[in-house]
Parts: sequence; structure tokens; C-alpha cells
Amino acid sequence: MDNFAFLPIQFYLDKTEKYGDIFAFRIGGQRAYFIKHPDHIKEVLVTKQANFVKEAFLKRGKFFLGNGLVTSEPEVHRRQRRMIQPGFHHERIEACAATMVEFSEKASDGIVDGSKIDMSAEMLHLTLRVVAKTLFNADIENDAKDFGEVLTTFLDLFNMLVFPMDSSGDSAPDMTAAEIQAARQKIDNIIYRLIAERRTSGEDTGDLLSLLMRATDSGHGMSDELLRDEMVTIFLAGHETIANALTWSWYLLSQDAEVEAKFHEELDRVLPGGRAPTISDVGALEFTRKVLTESMRLYPPVWTLGRMATADVQIAGRNISKGSIIVMSQYITHRDPKNFADPDKFIPDRWTDEMKENLPAFAYFPFGGGSRKCIGDQFAWTEGILVLASLGRKWRFRREVKVKPEPLFLLTLRPNGPLDLVAESRA
Repeated sequence: MDNFAFLPIQFYLDKTEKYGDIFAFRIGGQRAYFIKHPDHIKEVLVTKQANFVKEAFLKRGKFFLGNGLVTSEPEVHRRQRRMIQPGFHHERIEACAATMVEFSEKASDGIVDGSKIDMSAEMLHLTLRVVAKTLFNADIENDAKDFGEVLTTFLDLFNMLVFPMDSSGDSAPDMTAAEIQAARQKIDNIIYRLIAERRTSGEDTGDLLSLLMRATDSGHGMSDELLRDEMVTIFLAGHETIANALTWSWYLLSQDAEVEAKFHEELDRVLPGGRAPTISDVGALEFTRKVLTESMRLYPPVWTLGRMATADVQIAGRNISKGSIIVMSQYITHRDPKNFADPDKFIPDRWTDEMKENLPAFAYFPFGGGSRKCIGDQFAWTEGILVLASLGRKWRFRREVKVKPEPLFLLTLRPNGPLDLVAESRA
């Protein structure tokens, strides 16, 4: 049995090439299994999900997220999800679409022809403003620097959690305790201020905060602390992940003139006269959706998932003992040649109806699956398509540097450093 060694992605790639769809290894003193096959992933996330827990891997995350959806234990998670779910119904997403386009248009108007843009930073800033407005009805331009610093500290901390951890995750690492506390204080000051202002005014502004303040389950609503935990969880998760998906989409488009031309042709056809997109255009932007789909296949915003067995269970015909760790990687499964021809190539047109019908359920799972599937997946799809359409109708982006950007395999899949693209007007 092999022992885990950093860099984790290279370890997983090497071992899957050697051993195939499942192999055993150790993380510290714990037995672990890496699984790659979609059918086996489905067993863990859906068919036998009652035998696994997620929150054991995210103990350090509670310093930021508290008992939000990502880190809460099953009973709390079920109750909270029931109260939050209406905030992500189709009607709510439709109401948020205008905000997505509004801020995308502002970002587009701020671009100067011929300028060099760090697309990673640009998309993070854009999605930050969208999520703040839709969650809190607030334009947090004045707080953007604090939120950016908080996010950086949060991701640095989770660098230690890019692979499942054992019980040593019970306490914060001493070397970063001060930074963690300072970052939490910054975000708490902002979130609790917004909650207090809303409690005082009693105003229903139609945002997610208003909805959650009214929500009840079995007659019980959310305390300010739980409100804070959920808002921070959705805020941090809801802008980092889609920002990364958009960043990689722009990069991939810049590398393929034929795909880019087809993308622009669709925008010109669906949005005649160069008008801004609306929610009613999302269904017609079929190729734009394929671009985003293929981008998240190659560079899934969250590249790995972990679970811990709470009972003895069989997966892939192997006896998995209680306490064992299961690791799954979207990045690796999404690039399996058994399911995707030319798996390392950017081919949006592969996503035909026939291909999707024949694809195993968990050959593609950028938002996870089962009861812990990302609650905001449809929000992310809508935002991604509208942002691509809003900026793409006016601009094309070029990569001057020929060196391929390296992905940074942390909690999310960011580019390692700035991803500079040069803007060219399509006018």
C-alpha cells in the first residue's frame, strides 16, 4: 500500500495509471481509497451515501464557515438545506439574472481596447459583486478589499485540506491562528452589520438574506449566528468557484480560434444588434453553455471530493472498513479516455444530446452529487452563461504568452498566478 505524498494530483494521476479505477493508500495512519470510475463514485455519493460523511474533512473550515451547508453535520444540513432551497428555485434565479448582466455590463464597459487584463482577478471581482448584491442587496465595492483578503486567507488555510485529513483537523494550526482570527473578524464585521441593518429596518429587499430571515423549519427560524454561517458559506463558495470556471473558459477560448468564432457567431445571432443578454436568452445560448460545460470538464472549479465511511461498506467490490477515507477527483474522472475522446482537448461540440444520454452519471460531476450536491449549481450555470455572453458580445481576448498556465490544486482550481489576456474590441 502506497503512502500519500505531495503533490496530491500527481500522486493520484500516477497511481490511477498504475492501478486503474481504485487503489488503496494511507494518509498518516488512516487507510484511504482513491476511486475513479463513475459507477463507484455514484455508490459513494448516491446509492450508499448514508454510509459516508463529508464534514469530517472540513473541521478547519468551521473557523470560517461555522455550521454552514458545507461543514454542518447531516441533521443540521438537512434542516438548513430545506430553509435555503427556495432561495435557489428557478424564479429566484430569474430574478438574479438582471443583476448578473448589470455587473457584467459594467465590467465590460470598464475594459479598454488593447489593455492587458488579469482575467482571474477580473472574474473574482465581478462574481464578488454579483453574489453580494444577490445575497445582501449590497454593492460591496467599499468592502471588496476586505473580502478579497478574507478569501485569500481562507484558501491558504484550506491548502492543508486539499486532500482528506484525519482528526488532527480538530484545531487551527498555531502558525496561522492570528491570521485566521483577523480574517474571520473582518468578514464577521461586514456580515453581522448587514444582518443588524436588516433586522432594524425590517425591510424585505427580495435578496437571499431577506428570504432566510423569514424562513422557518418546524416553526424555528435561523439565529443571527446561523444566518452568518450560511451567508459566509454561500458568499465564499459562490463567487470563487464560478470565477474560476469563467477564467478558464476565457483562456480556452483564447487558444482556439475556431471555437471562439463559433462562440461569437452564436452571440451575434442570439443577441442581434449587440444587445445585452437576458434570462430568456439562456436557453438559446446552446454553444455558450457547451463552452462552459467543457471548461468545467477540463478545469472543474472544485477538483476533488472526500468522504469518510461511518460503517463497513462495499464499494467497487472492495470491503471498505469504517473510518476509511474515500477520495474522488473530478479533474481525473473528467479526463478519462473511456468516457471522453481526446480527453485533454477543448472540444465544446462533444456535448451533443446523444453523447450526454450515453455518458455515465458521474463521468461528469463538477458540482458533486447526492444530498450534498452544490445547492447553487443552477445559479452558477446561469451566471456563467450570462457573463460569457455579456463580455463576449463586445470583446475577444488574446493570450500573448505562449506558456500554458499551470492550475493550482488547492481547495479550488485556480490558475497559479495571474492569467493575463489582452482585450480586443469586436466593434
